[in-house]
Amino acid sequence: MPISDSNINQWKADAQAGGTTIGNFSVTSDTSLGPREITGDLLLTTNNRTLTITGSVYVRGNIDISGNGAMIKCSPSYGAQSCFVVADGWIHSVNNVTFSGSGQSGSYIMLLTTLAGCNGAGGTGCTHHDSAIDLHNNALGAIFYATNSQINLHNGVNASELVAYKLVLENNAVITYEEGLANAQFSGGPSASWKQSQWKEIE
Repeated sequence: MPISDSNINQWKADAQAGGTTIGNFSVTSDTSLGPREITGDLLLTTNNRTLTITGSVYVRGNIDISGNGAMIKCSPSYGAQSCFVVADGWIHSVNNVTFSGSGQSGSYIMLLTTLAGCNGAGGTGCTHHDSAIDLHNNALGAIFYATNSQINLHNGVNASELVAYKLVLENNAVITYEEGLANAQFSGGPSASWKQSQWKEIE
């Protein structure tokens, strides 16, 4: 995998340094978040709300992005850098969600899960399709990353970038690899003391 466990652990530590929210974090109005650790779930389930990532975010639970017309994006302060959200649980996206980097070319948002054992065979704590990441709607502008499990794309889904132990594409699902993704640079945020300067994908 192009991102090591040590990178992921550093991102988690960076998020924890920004403080901890006990329990679930629900986005009910346009909200900026990060750096931050959330001990429960991250819930973006209210329609037409925007979550702006301003620093590393670590979610110990699940990420539910199901509000119709919701958006999750990097702060403009990231510039050409990319931002990320790390979860220990599953990630579920449905209902016309929009994903975006900072607005500059080469910036993406990455949603990464470390959940293991969700490979279509009835693992523990998986989505209803026994996956770690379940995408029902278009996922352009985001990188979805499942280190140890399966990503499931439903009928007609378009995605920019997926990294997974196992990938399931249903009818008419499309992955369009965007030029520049291989050189995406990740930062903990505008005030972070570190950044991952590059990552590399190999066949």
